[in-house]
Amino acid sequence: QKPPHSSSTSKVRRLLEEVYGSKYYGREHCPIVASRFSMPEPDVAYVRGGPEDYYERHPTREDTIVIVEVVKTTLRDARLKVPIYAKAGFDPYWLVDVQRGCVEVYTKPLPNGTYGDCRILGRDDELKLPGKRATLRVRDLHDAFGVPGNRGGLPHVMKELIAIRDAARRAP
Repeated sequence: QKPPHSSSTSKVRRLLEEVYGSKYYGREHCPIVASRFSMPEPDVAYVRGGPEDYYERHPTREDTIVIVEVVKTTLRDARLKVPIYAKAGFDPYWLVDVQRGCVEVYTKPLPNGTYGDCRILGRDDELKLPGKRATLRVRDLHDAFGVPGNRGGLPHVMKELIAIRDAARRAP
């Protein structure tokens, strides 16, 4: 893993951390249980609870709110994981394509290892945050990585996400 990938992965985790607060936590490159014989290590898995909840076991599909893979150059390799996550029932699965400035959102997993729905969201689209009534603009996610069009990077995005988080906490 090269430094830009590691840094981008950490930024995704931090962005989600601001939105979800202490009820969930982000695991970077840690195993999740896909089956008895498969434990992939996604770039980020956002799961319920905290690290202490997984001292004796790894998170499963039921524990996981979103799986995120960050891709800078190896989109084809990242798509090889789609059947693994689909067969295990992980929903949603986000593929953040840093180069193209988009996010592939896979939902409605099917037992045959495919997803019933795959949408490609561009920079001007909004990404639905699982379990929240909030959205995140794809542009803001990519601006955090320092891709073209950066309007202030992570601090700008963090301020907006804090506002979203606070509004979500006030909502019924």
